Amino acid sequence: MKQTTRILFAGMLSLTVFSTAQAQDVKEIVKKHNEAIGGTANWAKITSMKKEGKANMNGSEIDMIIAVLKGKGLRQDLVIGGVSNYFIITPTGGWSFMPIQGQTKPQAMPQEQLKDAAQHLDFQDKLMDADAKKYKIELAGKEDIDGKPAYKLKVTDAEKEEHSYYVDATTWYLVRAVEKTEMMGQSMEVVSNFSNHTKLPEGIVLPMKEEAGMSGSLTVSKVELNTIKDESYFKVPE
Repeated sequence: MKQTTRILFAGMLSLTVFSTAQAQDVKEIVKKHNEAIGGTANWAKITSMKKEGKANMNGSEIDMIIAVLKGKGLRQDLVIGGVSNYFIITPTGGWSFMPIQGQTKPQAMPQEQLKDAAQHLDFQDKLMDADAKKYKIELAGKEDIDGKPAYKLKVTDAEKEEHSYYVDATTWYLVRAVEKTEMMGQSMEVVSNFSNHTKLPEGIVLPMKEEAGMSGSLTVSKVELNTIKDESYFKVPE
């Protein structure tokens, strides 16, 4: 009986040590990632971000501008075949205007689409300020991404939704994100790969290329920080 008790105790102790070691590993990975992309102090100074570039969707090149005022608004402009289209998201609603699809005036977004889009009102990744946002982060192993080792982190946000993030084990940059989304009433995963990480004069590092499989890719050519001052940028034209 005493032998059995000792075995059980030893097993419980090893699990505790493993759990503690994993927690320390996660904190270290997140710390190195945050430092690699510029540090929390530099990111805290960024209130707005405007990215210009070209998207490639199904072989077609599209001029695109994505502008975000942190926590207050997002506007995505697309020029398709010479026709201007846009999406606008705010904390209270979302609208799309797609003349390329025959729309003649802005239309309210469906609730399920708005829920997914609202998370992009914060341009920081979910590893930054995770503790303050009450996100849970777990180490889910190590995998090769394009031949390079990366740590897989499972992030559970405040809404209890799970996200998978892959952090390069050498550069500590985010190189892949796997997000769950709803489309046509069905749950699906969207895999995004990030590359061409570039340090801006403001001290933060951004991936200048994003590829999302069948959804296409975006190559950023210009970034403006802190140029959007208020919510008027996101007013839906009448």
